[in-house]
Amino acid sequence: MYESHFTCHFFRYWGFLEGRNKEQMVEPLLGNMQNPFDALFGDIVGQTEGRFFIIEFKRDRKDFASEVKEKSGKAHRRELYRHLREDTTCRDISRLGHFGGYPNESDQLCFEPYAHCMAPMQSPRNISDEIILNDVASGPLDARSWHVDFSTLYKQLTHYDSTMSAQAPGSFSDGLGITHDQLEEYVACVYNHLQQRVNIKGQAVLGMVDAQTGQFTAVVQSLPLLVRALHDHFAAMRAALTNRPRPRSAP
Repeated sequence: MYESHFTCHFFRYWGFLEGRNKEQMVEPLLGNMQNPFDALFGDIVGQTEGRFFIIEFKRDRKDFASEVKEKSGKAHRRELYRHLREDTTCRDISRLGHFGGYPNESDQLCFEPYAHCMAPMQSPRNISDEIILNDVASGPLDARSWHVDFSTLYKQLTHYDSTMSAQAPGSFSDGLGITHDQLEEYVACVYNHLQQRVNIKGQAVLGMVDAQTGQFTAVVQSLPLLVRALHDHFAAMRAALTNRPRPRSAP
């Protein structure tokens, strides 16, 4: 099966529960298969109950680790993973709002924090033994984190109290998902490695320089415009679901 198959199954599951639990579907989910948002964010970006989340699907869990390898991986994913290992704030946001999806040993869709998907599925004891016996440096992302099935993920994103926690300002008191401000902060983290150049039109753009060839590849014009485009897509989706005209973003 391909990653797009899992994305489609996710929408089927989500739509079934939305239809059963709510009178009207008004929560936008963006399927980013084969469009620019796929590379920029991931396979799915969702907004529900005021929360945002991102999901990346793989055919096998080990493909997440392959994606961040130094030579054969994807440069932007590799840089994100490197940043998540170093930045505590961004890592905490990622754990609440960026997930990896893949089939588990029973071929059921499973989800866990994206930042931990690269870690091997070892027990804490085995990880400790490896560190002690082989003098391997350990980090907060070297062990597998929590993992849940679709129903639990859906419940955590949609059914929990959406009040903010006094103990952790900016995060939801229960459940998963990140706030609007956290989304913008995380996008800045995702693309913290980009460099700014001026294109032939005189416009400032953000992009990456290939370490081997020195070639510059433009990614986005600016991060605020990228986030605004995402919100415009959410507004269009919500308007389509509710048959209401969509609001236009400010220039």
